[in-house]
Amino acid sequence: MGTVTSIGIRTSKVETRDKISILIPNSKLVGDNATNWSHNSDPSRFQVSVGVSYGSDLENVTTLLLQAASEHPKVLKTPVPRVQFKDYGQSSLDFNLHFFSTDYLGIEFVKSDLRYRITQLFRANQIEIPFPQRDLWLRNPTALFPVSENHEAQQPKETR
Repeated sequence: MGTVTSIGIRTSKVETRDKISILIPNSKLVGDNATNWSHNSDPSRFQVSVGVSYGSDLENVTTLLLQAASEHPKVLKTPVPRVQFKDYGQSSLDFNLHFFSTDYLGIEFVKSDLRYRITQLFRANQIEIPFPQRDLWLRNPTALFPVSENHEAQQPKETR
């Protein structure tokens, strides 16, 4: 992603977000697909994804996500941000915060700001962002770890 800074007869010069200049043959711009973010003045929709624990208050999650969006100066008020309950994940209830912005080149920092604020709001409201975890169920644990008379698990015996 970058900004076209000059167009020549054979190549165009693009400056990336990292201030690196790249020369691109014009045939690539004409022959390949390219996304032009600034072709019109309409804002574009972006999203930030977040998962919350299964016991979370979903109305509160929605309210806090919208609050984070409403507080950011580069998130547009119109069209209004929206929250989508995306899916039941393996370790979380998954949400997308959809919002519109015209800051195409700085959008990754806008998303980062939103993630920081969402984390602050969730912590202040006891909403957990879970980490993946698994429960292990053993059908016959005593076959693996026999119990002695004093009811302590013994170490597995080495077999040869």
